[in-house]
Amino acid sequence: MMKRTQIYFDEDMATDLMLTARSNKLSVSALIREYVQTGLKTNPIKKKAKKGNPLLQLAKAAAREKVPGKRTNVSGNMDKYLPKEWR
Repeated sequence: MMKRTQIYFDEDMATDLMLTARSNKLSVSALIREYVQTGLKTNPIKKKAKKGNPLLQLAKAAAREKVPGKRTNVSGNMDKYLPKEWR
């Protein structure tokens, strides 16, 4: 499944993309997809854990307390919030 997105290029870059795509017998979109794929392969994105940043999860848990001035003590449940390598 493809996701549609919109991107703006300055005039010079748009012209360069168009000419490069034409010389390679590709559409500009296909050329851009190729460039992005190459960039992602050479500089892979490190995926985070599904739960997200553990420190943000910890802060959110402490901020959920409804009573003003009283915060949840999350130190007793450290293993629930922090990854093993941080314990």
